Amino acid sequence: GATVPTGPPGLTGATGPTGPQGLTGSTGPTGPQGLTGSTGPTGPQGLTGATGPTGPIGDTGLAPTFTVGSVTTGAPGTNASVTVTPID
Repeated sequence: GATVPTGPPGLTGATGPTGPQGLTGSTGPTGPQGLTGSTGPTGPQGLTGATGPTGPIGDTGLAPTFTVGSVTTGAPGTNASVTVTPID
């Protein structure tokens, strides 16, 4: 019998559905160091220092403002008395 020729190819089928989402990637590198913080508060007051050295000796005062006017004594074994007279 006679050979029947083959027909042309059929049409391409429609595209299938999209596949599932892939796996999550690995974590990225650590970021740079943050900015320096502000300066803290001032600390407490320090301890009191040691006492300073003693100052020099002052000048000698004025001469006394009295004189011994007279001395009276009694017999042996009795009391004596002194008269003091201020200088004006």
